[in-house]
Amino acid sequence: MEKWFPFLKEEETQIFSPRVEAVLARIKDIRKPWPGEKVVVVSEFVLFLDIIKEAIERRSKTDPNLGIRLAEYNGTVNLEERSRVQYAFNLPTGGPEVLLLTVGAGGVGLNLARGNRASPQASPEEEDLLGLNLARATHINTEPFWTLWKLNQIIRRARWLPQDKTVHIWHMRAHPSEIDLFVLNRQAQKVHFVRQLLHAVTGEADIRASD
Repeated sequence: MEKWFPFLKEEETQIFSPRVEAVLARIKDIRKPWPGEKVVVVSEFVLFLDIIKEAIERRSKTDPNLGIRLAEYNGTVNLEERSRVQYAFNLPTGGPEVLLLTVGAGGVGLNLARGNRASPQASPEEEDLLGLNLARATHINTEPFWTLWKLNQIIRRARWLPQDKTVHIWHMRAHPSEIDLFVLNRQAQKVHFVRQLLHAVTGEADIRASD
C-alpha cells in the first residue's frame, strides 16, 4: 500500500478507465438534480476505491460538479476514524457527500440500528446519527461481487425501515467484459447449488438463496 499511493498520485499514471469514467458520470448524474444527495460507492477492492478517490480529486480541478467531500470506510481504517466517518456521514447536512465503501466493511461490520449508543457520551439527539446509516444514500455498486451475500446485506441496509425516501441502487456492468460475465455466471452457479442443497435438506420446492 505504501508503494501504491505515490504511483497513484503521479499525474502520468493512467487511471481513467471506462469503469472509472462511468462511476464519475453516475455520481454527477445523481447529484446534479439532487445536490444534497449522498452517494455510497461500493467495491470489493480497496485499491479500486483508491483509484476512484484519486480520479474524483483530479477531475474536480476542472469540473466543479466533482468538487465533493469524500470519506472512506474499509478494513484499513482504524476504529476511531470509522466512528468519525459514521457520525459525519449520517449528518443530515454537511459531512462527506460520497462514501467509498468496501463490501466487507459495509456488509457485516456496521451497526445500523437507530438509537443504538455507540458512545456513552452520546446525547439523545446524537443517537440517531451513530451507526453508519446506508438508508440515507444512493448506492453505486462498481462491479459484480464474488461475495453475493454481502452485497445483499448492503442492499437490505440501503432499504432499512423505517424508510422515508425511494432507494436507488445502481449496478455497474462493463459490456462486453469477460471478467464481469464470468463473475455473474459464478454467482448464478452458487445460487443454484445452494438452492438445490437446501431443497435436498428441507424438501421444499421453492427455496430462496442469495449465495
